[in-house]
Amino acid sequence: MKSLLWCVFVLALIVNPVINLTLSDGPLQIVLSLVSGLTVLASGTGLWLLRDRGETGAY
Repeated sequence: MKSLLWCVFVLALIVNPVINLTLSDGPLQIVLSLVSGLTVLASGTGLWLLRDRGETGAY
């Protein structure tokens, strides 16, 4: 599960700037940028929730 989330996270991080550089300003660019940004946030949150916490009192 973690490896899939890492792949999605990295792919979305790469796709977001590519979308902004290749597409002209318009509704398609906005929608795709929002989708890729939300994907980064969702996969990052999933990775954070699945992290190894080690010791109970460690940060």
